[in-house]
Amino acid sequence: MVWKADSTPATRAAVISEIASLHEMAFRELGKDERLDPAHTFATRINWYRSADTGKLSDEEAHIIVERLVRRLVAKAPTAAPKAESLTARLFAVLRPSVFDSKGQWITNADFLAVQNKLLSEARAQLDPAEFKAFENALILPAFRPVGDES
Repeated sequence: MVWKADSTPATRAAVISEIASLHEMAFRELGKDERLDPAHTFATRINWYRSADTGKLSDEEAHIIVERLVRRLVAKAPTAAPKAESLTARLFAVLRPSVFDSKGQWITNADFLAVQNKLLSEARAQLDPAEFKAFENALILPAFRPVGDES
């Protein structure tokens, strides 16, 4: 966050508190020693994605989404477990270019109904009818978001 030059510590604290409350988060101010520790600076570039790395991050996100869908499938149709690895790879190949551009940026105007139909088509080719129904149900849930205690 970048503050205006005339912002006061009280104003900054109020804004941070409001944001934390809105998102049900808690923040702790770093002490002087922690602020001076190079591990707490943005300049260390450790564990931060740069613009050139967004494609890598997008690949990770697409894999997480696909793996979640396949876990949901296998939970409802255990007979699909032997197909999980190949199905995951094929669904990733469908999802990645459908929702991320060549630079790894989320396509904001992606037609998610079309993406779901592509995923269903790929799953239909791999699964028996009962397994496909389980996959279809997995996709009906908030398809790209975790539900409950999913990761």
